[in-house]
Amino acid sequence: MSVDDERDRLISRIGELQRDLGRFLAQRRAPSPLFDTNLTMRQLKVVMLLAYRDSASGQDLAHHLDVGLGTVTGIVDRLVGHGLVTRREDPN
Repeated sequence: MSVDDERDRLISRIGELQRDLGRFLAQRRAPSPLFDTNLTMRQLKVVMLLAYRDSASGQDLAHHLDVGLGTVTGIVDRLVGHGLVTRREDPN
């Protein structure tokens, strides 16, 4: 399989997953905080990363988003304000 074929397959799969997620959320009766707020793409990426990994350091998030630590701090501050994530200190 060529790189272009693999890229096209992955793009198609992402589209399918987005549609499935949309259907799932539309079927839920309970309101979702994701629909009650206007998240930026970076904020949504952080929420998705944290949902997948359960937790991450600021440095991990900065690496995945390809932004600086200061930018991550602002993104996380806004998500904390929306009640979508919590912040805790690393005991180490």
